[in-house]
Amino acid sequence: MGTAGSERRKRWRHKACRRLQARTALRNVAETLKQARRDPSDESLERLRGALLMIERAAAASPTLDAAAQNCARAYALALFQRGRAQEGTVILRHRFPDARYRLADDVLRYGTAKPGATRFEKGSVGAFDDALPEALFRAVARALAPKGAFWPAHDYDDETSGFFSYVHSLDEEGVVVEAARRFRELFARAVPAIAEATGIEWWTHRRPHGAGHQLHFDSADEGAGADGPEHPLCSVVLYLSEARLGGPTLVTTQCSGDIEMRCRDAAALVPVAPNRAVCFRGDLLHCVVPGRGPAPGG
Repeated sequence: MGTAGSERRKRWRHKACRRLQARTALRNVAETLKQARRDPSDESLERLRGALLMIERAAAASPTLDAAAQNCARAYALALFQRGRAQEGTVILRHRFPDARYRLADDVLRYGTAKPGATRFEKGSVGAFDDALPEALFRAVARALAPKGAFWPAHDYDDETSGFFSYVHSLDEEGVVVEAARRFRELFARAVPAIAEATGIEWWTHRRPHGAGHQLHFDSADEGAGADGPEHPLCSVVLYLSEARLGGPTLVTTQCSGDIEMRCRDAAALVPVAPNRAVCFRGDLLHCVVPGRGPAPGG
């Protein structure tokens, strides 16, 4: 009886220890990923490596931690790719994502290190301008959506349970955002002629850490869930409100939502961050925001 009771206590302690290790590993991964997105400096690389080793050990005993291990592996591989250590990053990805076939090219993830080349877009697909809005209008938009302004708490933006939200307006309405949209319709009429047909807008905004980025996607109504296939806008416009080099560039690819095959190694446009710079592109083109690399401007 004493031996059986001792064995039960030993198994209980072992399970409790594993649960504690799992909670510690999960907490460490969450904190490390948050820090890496805020400031993807060289210091964060070693923290990511340590967090990945910890969560991998915990996941070996508890498969329920696989998702956390994948998130950590993805972040560590990204950090390696952005430092020119592609071979090491590839090993990490292949271990956790054995069925993956594509990733963003080194020249994209290490933006700013390669010479720009010719972009093979169809005419009328994409255009970009500096000083896109008159100075007074740009200041008004930037003030309304300032990082520490009232817009964000009013929408519970930092609450992780808050979903995506956007606004829809006719271009006949008043307001600084609508006025900016009317200006874009004039500005990009020659570069992306489809914008001249616009009579309304749907707009949204984000405030994310330097290293966060935004996944590859197509802009579409209801996440492309329409019965007749995805319904895309005439075009999409991105306006930068941030200081230069804060966050990564917008990547606009030549991949259309109707393409059957992935255009691996095809051309794309990278538009770096600069205040009052705007890029406009056809609404059916695949695009994303590349995660910012290196220390965030201003620390």
